[in-house]
Amino acid sequence: RYLGHAGVLVETGDIVILIDPLIAVKPSEGGIKRYSFQDLPAHIDYVLITHVHHDHYVFESLLRLRHKIGCLVVPKNSGIFYADVSVKLMARELGFQNVVEVEPLDSIPFFDGEIIAIPFLGEHNDLPFAKSAYLIRAGNQKILFAADSNCLDQQMYKNLCAEYGTIGTVFLGMECIGAPLSWVYGALLPKLPDYKHCQSRRSNGSNAQSSLQLLDAVGASRVYVYAIGREPWLQYFMALEPEDDDAYIREISKMLAVCHDKNYIDARCLYGCDEIFLGRD
Repeated sequence: RYLGHAGVLVETGDIVILIDPLIAVKPSEGGIKRYSFQDLPAHIDYVLITHVHHDHYVFESLLRLRHKIGCLVVPKNSGIFYADVSVKLMARELGFQNVVEVEPLDSIPFFDGEIIAIPFLGEHNDLPFAKSAYLIRAGNQKILFAADSNCLDQQMYKNLCAEYGTIGTVFLGMECIGAPLSWVYGALLPKLPDYKHCQSRRSNGSNAQSSLQLLDAVGASRVYVYAIGREPWLQYFMALEPEDDDAYIREISKMLAVCHDKNYIDARCLYGCDEIFLGRD
């Protein structure tokens, strides 16, 4: 189930996994269709956090879900950089007792499957940062949650495919023109970089070309674009005013057109809420 923005609920029949929850509330009247807190299972085995940006590591949602989360999985920080804060320590301050830090290629096994931490390139202004994509394997199904990854190294994804096999389903963010360095990290740095550096080191995700390189490298046959901040409940949270002709919307359209030409089983941009059924071989 797609819950809006970067939030996805994966149910295998045995395990419930929730990625980057930013859960909407339901208005008393009006608004688009959405899933909310009452639509979630009574117990969630794992919640996976890809990175600490406020639209992926959402305190407001996590605190309301804390009582039903079995394990919170977070990326390990470097411990050497001002802005690279510990996601684990923040989780402990929020009252989470079972917090697991992961580094690239760490695996968390469950019945007939596993959660694998995957390197997360791009998006963070070329700074060292606690971040992780995730590969969920359930039976023969493999789903990559790449969040805001940028395919800066196609060979890395080819190596992943060689190690874990074809990854049929990919969830990918495509906000390809990200914020300048100062927007998120300026207040956390000992010295504010100059304008030139702030503009040249933006938090870019994948554009059409890099996303297609990623998809080709892992052998995907399904792709779902998510985490682009267009749901109405993100308007003030993200301070975005999306337009239909935004540059990243044009890039998404270009990428999806190529996927349709290649006869992907499914290729679309998610919005609001959705249900996707994958057979478990």
